[in-house]
Amino acid sequence: MARLWVWASLAVALLATTGCGNGDGAERRSQRAWTFMVYLDGDNDLEEAGVWDVNEMERVGSTDAVSIVVQFDRGPQVNGAGDWSTARRFLIAPDRDLQSITSPLLMDLGEVDMASTQALRGFVSWATSEFPADHYALVLWNHGAGWRSRSPGTGAAGGSRGIHFDGTSGTAMTMDGLRAALSTLPARIDLVAIDASLMGMLEVCYEIHDQTDYIVASEESPPGTGYPYDVILSRLVADPEMTPADLGRVIVDAHVEAYPNYGVTQSLIETARLPELCARVDALAASIRSVLPSQEEAYFQALATSQAYAFAYYRDLFDFTRNARAAFSDDGVRQAADAVMQGIPGESGGPVLYERHNLPAVMNSHGLSIYLPRLGEFYGSYDSLRFNRDFPNWSRLLHDTAGSSAGRVKEQRAGHRSRSGSDTRAEGPL
Repeated sequence: MARLWVWASLAVALLATTGCGNGDGAERRSQRAWTFMVYLDGDNDLEEAGVWDVNEMERVGSTDAVSIVVQFDRGPQVNGAGDWSTARRFLIAPDRDLQSITSPLLMDLGEVDMASTQALRGFVSWATSEFPADHYALVLWNHGAGWRSRSPGTGAAGGSRGIHFDGTSGTAMTMDGLRAALSTLPARIDLVAIDASLMGMLEVCYEIHDQTDYIVASEESPPGTGYPYDVILSRLVADPEMTPADLGRVIVDAHVEAYPNYGVTQSLIETARLPELCARVDALAASIRSVLPSQEEAYFQALATSQAYAFAYYRDLFDFTRNARAAFSDDGVRQAADAVMQGIPGESGGPVLYERHNLPAVMNSHGLSIYLPRLGEFYGSYDSLRFNRDFPNWSRLLHDTAGSSAGRVKEQRAGHRSRSGSDTRAEGPL
């Protein structure tokens, strides 16, 4: 890993104010309110979108109060904008040219497997050390697949691989790899925003819930261009004293408002509230299991009519629970369902502080999805998730219903409601 150059005027001035290499670093630390880090894996079919997003960031650029730093990995395909095929680190500087990346190049790392735990940990450790701040936001930018790999065989054999599909390396990051990368950092990350498809899942958020205070993520798949970084960063730069929760709301609003013609979702999750919700979901699963197989048809009725997303086995947790309460006749199941529904919205103490969506295709979204496979779609790697280890009844419920004859009949009668349309963020190209 070799430092190539720091473009003298702007980069040296910005680095100087961070206190790097100076004895008065602690005093200077407070001069920056935020370091906004973007881990941008464009070594795949999203490279052109990555170039676009960096140019959006340059429309705002770093200031005395906000550092914007990016690690951008590109592939061998040619997309202009100073084309390269390695991973580079930039300090984002203001530039109105949307065609070229002109920000100071701080490091060229050579070829990097962006799916590796070491690469993500290395970037965040470097960024928080070189650009200390009162608050840290980390954006994970890439394809997303929720908790699992797009390949059932790979997922079952190699763990739950759900983000950072690296084309050159042919790899993807596992959920435990993501947790490991964020668990040994020199500074705590206030906000993790996942600019990728399908990552707004209970299982994904719980996996990293004690590595960050807030998570912003999507239940559905957004368009390939992802977040409108110029809008988000202009609001942060204008009000650098905003809290991490405030920044999360800014991201939610900006994202949904940027795509009025797409069925997009976005939610802000307070991680400290996730364990209680997970415990309620575990209790609901135990209650449903207690009335199987006699009420299996009620289970599959609730599943079949619940809000689904680009992967049809990801369902909105609130919508499924509401449908389960209506479908089951057992009082215990209904009471457990009430507890889950009350435990989701932030206003009643749940983790979903803020949620927005648009268009009828995603109208029954409430901020968190959960794995609800159809018959024959259960992947054994689910059992390796932290959510399953700590709250095993949900996985046991999925095992109990995986080969149900009642479910097979219900699928034939009702089908499975899913959102329509397609996008470019739902899966990696592996």
